[in-house]
Amino acid sequence: MKELTWKLIIPLTILSFPTFTLDWNIKTSEGFNYVLSGFPLPFHEDCLHTSLCSQVYILPFLANFLIIFFAWYLLIFAVNRLTNLTMNNWLTGLLLSLSGLTAILAVYWAIASPDDIYSLTRPIDFKVIDTSFRFF
Repeated sequence: MKELTWKLIIPLTILSFPTFTLDWNIKTSEGFNYVLSGFPLPFHEDCLHTSLCSQVYILPFLANFLIIFFAWYLLIFAVNRLTNLTMNNWLTGLLLSLSGLTAILAVYWAIASPDDIYSLTRPIDFKVIDTSFRFF
């Protein structure tokens, strides 16, 4: 299972972030409407002062990462119990390459945007108006 974690579960976790997203239309306690994104918890939104920056919330992002990781872990664990999974070399290379490229692009995007704001949690309470699933 340790080999499957490194070769299958971590790449699937990294590839799940940009692939499956939920857009949250919210209304804040001040009366403004925003759109947050993230699945299962919202962790990203556009800034108010400019359209070229965004706000990222670290704790919901880490919670999302752990939730998605454990969901993939449980799914792969169940499948591995029913049938003995073996990884092909080309599939392992493809998954590691795609997830590595995705991680490198995400880090580059985070570094290349100096106006982005990173904080631990969202400081304003909100009420969810509507949600929509986005497959990117």
